[in-house]
Amino acid sequence: FALFIIFHIVGYYILPSKNKSDKISMSIALTYMNFTLAIYIASEFFADVNILLVVLLSIIPWSICIIPFNLLLRKRGS
Repeated sequence: FALFIIFHIVGYYILPSKNKSDKISMSIALTYMNFTLAIYIASEFFADVNILLVVLLSIIPWSICIIPFNLLLRKRGS
């Protein structure tokens, strides 16, 4: 969970000159891209299927983290 929270925070603040909707889009895109890259690397470079399973199971915290991230941004914007 901590890793995905960090991805969201870094993605949100990476382009400070953009508006709020662009920052949110960037945050989600960077988090998703890191997740996709992790699946690719796990499948290409590790023969153990358990490693790929752990990476695939990381979908759960990523999906759950989007909810508080959205709530935090709504609270901050009002």
